[in-house]
Amino acid sequence: MKAFADTFDYFGAGNPFAKDQLGMLPTEQFVVAAMAGADPDADITVLPFLGRDGTPVNNVGGNAWAAPKGAKNPEAACTWMKEMTSAETWIAAARARQAKRTAEGKVNIGTYTGNMKADEVIFGEIVKPSGHRAYDDAVTVIRSVQQAGFTVPPSRAAAEFTTAYQQAATRVLQGAQPAAESLRQAQAEAVRALGP
Repeated sequence: MKAFADTFDYFGAGNPFAKDQLGMLPTEQFVVAAMAGADPDADITVLPFLGRDGTPVNNVGGNAWAAPKGAKNPEAACTWMKEMTSAETWIAAARARQAKRTAEGKVNIGTYTGNMKADEVIFGEIVKPSGHRAYDDAVTVIRSVQQAGFTVPPSRAAAEFTTAYQQAATRVLQGAQPAAESLRQAQAEAVRALGP
């Protein structure tokens, strides 16, 4: 299955949804944003993951920057990081994306920042309904679960943890194991990776 999935062009008009190769994909919002720019008429439905109690479960990820020990100019690095993550910078980027997508006649579902001040402006002033219901509905769903977001704290076994749970999901999706059994196996693998 992985070899087949590696052939997918997730971000083009020939994406696996348009080609009826996928019916469901647990993924981040950036894939939806990329599809909106490439395939505005895609017939997609975005749904939140729900916990056993029926409330949304929203894992949040992203990149991080750090000034390494011994850096020649850590003060400048910190100033740059602060500027790149400021509300003003996010808003400027969102305005630029909106202008670009508008000029190209493409759908823009917004820039999701993790910065509440920026998100208020982006989704209150910049991103407007596109007329493409699937993507307009996607924006509503994505925004509705943001407050449920959590991050997985750093761990010395982060890669092993991620692999264990991704493989668990793959086993279930391929029909190789029932979900409960696959999750028990992943839990055991993750605990082993943490070591004593």
